[in-house]
Amino acid sequence: MDESQPFFKRKQYKVTKRQNPRAEDVLLEVPIESSRTRRSTSSQEKVFEALRIYLHYDDSVLELPAEKQLFVNSSLLPEAAGYWEKVLRVARANAPIRLRRWVQRSFEH
Repeated sequence: MDESQPFFKRKQYKVTKRQNPRAEDVLLEVPIESSRTRRSTSSQEKVFEALRIYLHYDDSVLELPAEKQLFVNSSLLPEAAGYWEKVLRVARANAPIRLRRWVQRSFEH
């Protein structure tokens, strides 16, 4: 082994333009407000329920031919919603979850 060469090879890392958020933009906790007093519940006692999905059709469905409208309205979307309602489970929140963060839009291309 040559003494002048290092034992390991150094990796070449790419420099990215990602910047860490400012300290004031970081949320350390999300408060959950409650109008009632809470009962002591463990995570094992939580009851998970099926997710309820409500279908809303916009005007783009009306632009489809009649047979495709029938297919979308009678089988495609109801079956897809039914599948996700069975698969996804949610725990009921006793109080609204309020986020304190605002969305900053930056579309720099």
